[in-house]
Amino acid sequence: MSRVEIRMPALGQSVAEGTVMQWLKAPGEPVRADESLVAVSTDKAESEVPSPASGVLESIAVPAGETVEVGTVLAVLVTEGEAAAKTQAPAQAPAEAPAPVAAAPAAAGPTARGAGGFLSPAVRKLARERGLSREQVLQVPGSGRGGRVTHGDLSEWLAEGGAAVPAPSAPAAAAAIAGEDYEVIPMAGLRLKIAQHMVEAKRTAAHVNTVAEADFSAIVAARKEHGSAFEARHGFKLSYNAFLMKASAAALRAFPQVNAVLEERGIVQHRNVHLGMAVALEPSGLVVPVVRHADRMSVRELAVEAQRLAELARTRRFSADDLAGGTCTVTNPGVFGNLFGTPILHLPQAAIIDFGAIKKRVVVTDGDAIAIRPMAYVVIAWDHRVMDGATAARFLQRLVRELESMPTDSIDRIG
Repeated sequence: MSRVEIRMPALGQSVAEGTVMQWLKAPGEPVRADESLVAVSTDKAESEVPSPASGVLESIAVPAGETVEVGTVLAVLVTEGEAAAKTQAPAQAPAEAPAPVAAAPAAAGPTARGAGGFLSPAVRKLARERGLSREQVLQVPGSGRGGRVTHGDLSEWLAEGGAAVPAPSAPAAAAAIAGEDYEVIPMAGLRLKIAQHMVEAKRTAAHVNTVAEADFSAIVAARKEHGSAFEARHGFKLSYNAFLMKASAAALRAFPQVNAVLEERGIVQHRNVHLGMAVALEPSGLVVPVVRHADRMSVRELAVEAQRLAELARTRRFSADDLAGGTCTVTNPGVFGNLFGTPILHLPQAAIIDFGAIKKRVVVTDGDAIAIRPMAYVVIAWDHRVMDGATAARFLQRLVRELESMPTDSIDRIG
């Protein structure tokens, strides 16, 4: 008899536990290899755990809503050979499967977040191809467990012309009180895990912020020179992020004191730069996939790898390895037009780099002349337990020099 144990994954570095959000299969149901079995959440991310093989889900050990340690057995799968005999027997009653945790009483028909709002990668891909929002997809009548929208449901709905689906009736909890309308959003899932992780980081680390300003003329020129050819070759725009990551990786390589993590055994200074990149999720949430050996990549390679990881993150198709092993993180609130931020450390990393919006400003040049230059603020938030102010200041000035001396003749240069 061949059985496979499905265990709680570690979706990120230093993750110790995870929560079962929803079972997508019930005991006795057939499962295909790579088909999603269960939706889980950790303090780093939400994701769906795929089946490692085809077969039948024999049993569920951890019901929805429970939090367990990484590595805990969540369920047992009987592989295909053994499953053939089991499928001839009467299937177990669906009632034996743990019921999904509901955020609110379900209205008749599909709810605004039917089946917990989880969409499989196949459904999300089809929705992107057809230009549908997540909210639109969640209004399609679902035939899956708990009203979950399946790929077949969405395909059939589109084949029928994508007729408008009825909007869910407003729950009673949204009634006006004291003359004001409001909506209560439960603190659960990824939102709760992010909150806990951020509070723990602020409580644990000795946060300090250091700010500098950089002239982005070289980067603006390089992007303008190579942007059209890059987009024609790769099918997406050459963003500023690739240049920011290139400069950050070079500065971190020169300052291993900043390219460090704090562990129980002590301060671990890394020789290789594995750069985390903060990716915002829709409708809310944040994950930090890791670009490995970023210091060995050209601007072009960084742009391609960052695009790949961002797509995996936004469609929640990343693996635990995609989030593990970061030595420092970059975040770019400047894309939203903000001058700069003071980010919270992504523990156990000792630093996080924040880039503000590039704005044309009047500056005084070395020759005391007045000029208009594309300028941006750069912030390093750092852990005073790991380094001191002089180290952080010198690193930030090295980063500014890397930004201002970015080569404009090639985006394929490694060094």
